[in-house]
Amino acid sequence: MLRGIQSGKHEIPKDKIIEQILKTGSDRFESENSNEVKVSDIDIDLFGLACKIAGSISLPILDGFHKWKPKCLERPQRRLDIWMIYDANQLENVEYFHNHYKVMAHDGYVFKDPKHKTKALLGVLVID
Repeated sequence: MLRGIQSGKHEIPKDKIIEQILKTGSDRFESENSNEVKVSDIDIDLFGLACKIAGSISLPILDGFHKWKPKCLERPQRRLDIWMIYDANQLENVEYFHNHYKVMAHDGYVFKDPKHKTKALLGVLVID
């Protein structure tokens, strides 16, 4: 499972975000982030894309930031510069009603073992 984030939308420097991801297993360690968009009343640990990468691909996750509203309308546009790779077997997919788009969505996940989130994190890719 892939999750991409924009470090520029966090209120702490990129190196601290990476430290926290490695320490906690997730970028969702801030209790309050003024840039976070609430899409559901369900507690969801992370949003991402379940996929099998084989050969050259175009990731639909990029569309969510650069083609679809409301994120595509944000100015300035920020790079999707931190990618987390998760073991899909350590996550449970959560279907939820997306408040903005008024549709059922399937990109939400919860950790099966919330006390050991780092077990699910396979790697972090940082694009500078």
